[in-house]
Amino acid sequence: MSQSRLQFFNTPVSSGRRPHRVHAPAAEKRPRDSPPEPLVFEDEEEVQDDDSLQFQHRQESSNIQLFFDLFFVANLNTFTTSHEINSLEKLGSYIGFFCILWFTWCQCTLYDIRFGNDSVFERVCHALHFGLMVALAVIGPDFDAENIDWHNLQHLSLVLMAQRFILFFQYGSTLFATREYHQVRMPLALTMLSLAISGFVYLGVSFVFATKTAVQTFITWYVLAVLELLAVILISGYWPVLSFRNTQLVERMSCLTLIVLGEGIIGLTKTIAKIVSFDSDFSPGIVGSITSATLITYIIYQLYFDQIRVGNVSLFREQVWAFLHFPFHLAVVLLMEGMVQILLWRKICEIINALIIPLTDNVDLNEPGAIGSAFKAYNSTITELLRLFPPETNATGIHSDVGAALSIINPTSNSTDGEQSSAAWRIIGLSLKVVFEGYGFVPPVEDENFGGLQDVVTLLNTYFSIFDLCFGYVFVSAGGLLIGLAILFILRSEKAKRRKLSAFNVAVGSKICIGLGLLLLGTMVLTPAAETLGESAWTLPILVLVLGIGKLPARS
Repeated sequence: MSQSRLQFFNTPVSSGRRPHRVHAPAAEKRPRDSPPEPLVFEDEEEVQDDDSLQFQHRQESSNIQLFFDLFFVANLNTFTTSHEINSLEKLGSYIGFFCILWFTWCQCTLYDIRFGNDSVFERVCHALHFGLMVALAVIGPDFDAENIDWHNLQHLSLVLMAQRFILFFQYGSTLFATREYHQVRMPLALTMLSLAISGFVYLGVSFVFATKTAVQTFITWYVLAVLELLAVILISGYWPVLSFRNTQLVERMSCLTLIVLGEGIIGLTKTIAKIVSFDSDFSPGIVGSITSATLITYIIYQLYFDQIRVGNVSLFREQVWAFLHFPFHLAVVLLMEGMVQILLWRKICEIINALIIPLTDNVDLNEPGAIGSAFKAYNSTITELLRLFPPETNATGIHSDVGAALSIINPTSNSTDGEQSSAAWRIIGLSLKVVFEGYGFVPPVEDENFGGLQDVVTLLNTYFSIFDLCFGYVFVSAGGLLIGLAILFILRSEKAKRRKLSAFNVAVGSKICIGLGLLLLGTMVLTPAAETLGESAWTLPILVLVLGIGKLPARS
């Protein structure tokens, strides 16, 4: 059988629900002036009203939807790789770009699962969406709240504008294809109106960025994104013909959850590869941390997909369940990103304790002549570190600084004790810098002057501030994740289970309580306890234990 020809436009209306005339038999022909014959549907024997309109809904994701998901994960991976979260501003930039990426994906998905079909027009629109996702990948590396790039912000606004106008024309094609059905005109027109308003607002925001004033205008992006989703919920709730009933909304959100978890697994494997590239010898602490990170990912997977299999729910609750995936996915992304940073931090602590700390513990830097006698230890340590972690930037300058400092503490030099002490601390500072930057930790503010103990302490505090931030958002994300899962679990549960004391209520209550406990645990960054826990190998195992407790049976 030959393949059907691809049409330029294709109707999203279910083929079994198209109206047609039922003609009377020849012997029972009606008079010429009789009323018109009623409309009936092919699968019914009586007249149907407008409520009988049904759209074609797939029961599983189409290939084009899965292909679009690849652009999402590629963008997320590229942005995560190019953005180290080493300050609150960087954290804000990371969250901000993820919001843009998630809502961009969501807007396209909400159209595809209800009205998507295969036609020349739809394929062209998808190609344009793919191009806009590539544009986001170009914009992402320069999306930085600390270093404002006005042209980058303007281009991002134009990309968001273009996506809304493409969706405007896609919804317009659906309106044209269903023009005979009265009940879809108003909701589709309102949806198109909301997209048109959003598109023009994004255009206006781009003009503001072109003037290089009022950088806070970017908040408009996020306000509009929330309002757009709210409009979708209200329109689909008021006009059931545009609802998400019998669509693959749940499956699409589940698929994105797998993608987010997959991005975390990619980050974990990259981190393990980075550790192996520098040192293939794994201590028990590193093995335990890697095992814990893997278990955390698996526990999150189980926690999430257990709640999907719980009973049928109302359409409104299913919509709320779907759109609450945004904070849930954000918590997962931050937890997975912070988890690999903690793993790297553990490895760095081991190297510092093994190679750098002995330089200060075993040598009295204030004793005359002590540094010169320890020249061999300093020389071998910094040489080994430079071999393990070759500088990627300013390699010549670092090697020159190291050589100059070593020449000062050389016993054959005529340097004073004060000069030797200053040079020794400079070597220690450079050693710390080489190790941290080798594993990708760059302080938000860099200082190349390490002339004494206080300078090295300041440098260490700068790096510890990165860990404090990481420790904080990891535990806050873990707590938010459990609380979010409890809410998603409630929304997907049957009313009977919520009314009685059962394993379901115990599971939900434990998730909320443990989540609140993790949120409070995140406040440890305000005390030295966070650094103490971070220097040990127990940070990730504790998370495994706590999340494991939250994985209680949810069925009565």
